[in-house]
Amino acid sequence: MIFVLLISFLEEEYTPMNRTRFSDTAQMPSSQVDMIADIGQALTSTFDMNEVISVIMKNMTKLFELENWSLLLVDDASGELYFEVAIDHENKNIDGLRFKSEEGVAGWVLREKKTLIIDDVSRDHRFTGHIDKLTSFKTKSIIAVPLIFRDKTIGVLELVNCKEPKKIKGTKLKLLSLLADFAAIAINNAKDYQYINQLTITDDLTGLNNSRHLHYILDKEISRCLKGEKPLALIFIDIDHLKKINDAHGHLAGSEVISEFGQVIKILLRPGDFGARYGGDEFVVILPETSKDEAIQIASVLRQNINEKHFLDSMRLNLHLTASFGVATFPDDADSKDAIIKIADDMMYKVKNSTRNGIACS
Repeated sequence: MIFVLLISFLEEEYTPMNRTRFSDTAQMPSSQVDMIADIGQALTSTFDMNEVISVIMKNMTKLFELENWSLLLVDDASGELYFEVAIDHENKNIDGLRFKSEEGVAGWVLREKKTLIIDDVSRDHRFTGHIDKLTSFKTKSIIAVPLIFRDKTIGVLELVNCKEPKKIKGTKLKLLSLLADFAAIAINNAKDYQYINQLTITDDLTGLNNSRHLHYILDKEISRCLKGEKPLALIFIDIDHLKKINDAHGHLAGSEVISEFGQVIKILLRPGDFGARYGGDEFVVILPETSKDEAIQIASVLRQNINEKHFLDSMRLNLHLTASFGVATFPDDADSKDAIIKIADDMMYKVKNSTRNGIACS
């Protein structure tokens, strides 16, 4: 795909009919050929979107003498535009800032799928000035380019306060479009890679980590724990009486219970915590830098939320569930990954084989 774009560009510019025009406007110096080669190499050597975008924009900044630039992407779920990258807005953080897809210059470009060059934003009604108000930055001109992949506009690239924007035409404009195509490819590749990678580590029923990735996380967190001499806690959870639900309402209902149970866990995870489906109706929560007392408090909150939730509302069953919890910590209770899993599992079964709906720790 990369080389098709480049060959197409070069063939069009170097046909006998327009060779003179090419030389009169913006000849393709070796520096520009090197630039395209650098971008092509970046695209084929990494799936890190930020790395490729950084290479593209480094070259764009040189080529078009920009004051700053922004990359806006479309949220597939909401259709909103949000700032993925925003450079040099007076050190104000606008990354992630969202607005409606029909708003402003970016909204127009998204809708029309056309490059828009505004040499004086004060004379154009499409410019809203919202970001300038937030950042105290002064926008004078904008070149906004749609990022299109397979006929779908996935974002907008904004080049702000470019030197002599009126002169961005002909070959230079085509080169800008080519760079935008490269950016679209990089973003799509990164999203595809992220999606595929997510499939390999995620349990498809709950959206939590799967058991394979759980072991990877535990290895990493135990290594961090040993280096930083900070505790690590683990909660092992088993849904009580799931078999009765399967027998009474069918396995589809049982699967939906597992899915909803996973959502309860996901909502209550703190930043830095990890939740995983261990298998069947068993779940594990990993709590880095957490003491046993803190872990018991977190398990208590989880237990309370599970007890209060109405499960299978969508099936009009409104079931109340309970669960059994086991808590263990590293390094106080265990000296290895397998040991902390076993101890937490043993504690969970201690509850399972007695009262259920409770918490036990070693």
